[in-house]
Amino acid sequence: MCFSAAASFTVGAGLIVPGYIALKRTKSPGMLLYASTPILFCFHQIAEGFLWLSLKNPDFESWYKPALYGYSFISQPIWPIWAPLTIWLMETDKNRKKIISYFLLLGTAAALYMFYCLVTYN
Repeated sequence: MCFSAAASFTVGAGLIVPGYIALKRTKSPGMLLYASTPILFCFHQIAEGFLWLSLKNPDFESWYKPALYGYSFISQPIWPIWAPLTIWLMETDKNRKKIISYFLLLGTAAALYMFYCLVTYN
């Protein structure tokens, strides 16, 4: 969200219930990843909220690295794979699934590179 800690925590908390409802109402195994997207985004927003707190408040300085790595791990290695994978799992047409698989390969390559950078560099 990139607005403030309060906005990040509000969005994070606000996505827990819709995410739970989406998971409970999912009937198809191919839809599980799609239905759990609000839960992943909830964790992403909460990590961002702690990152905001650690940057603006010296009392939360010790939260900086865990929040930074939690936020970065979700935003960089996970989302580039998650988005095309959810669509790929739901798609039933073989031709469209093949096209989506190229995006999944690109997302996986980008995610692996970003994961390498997260682990290798400070």
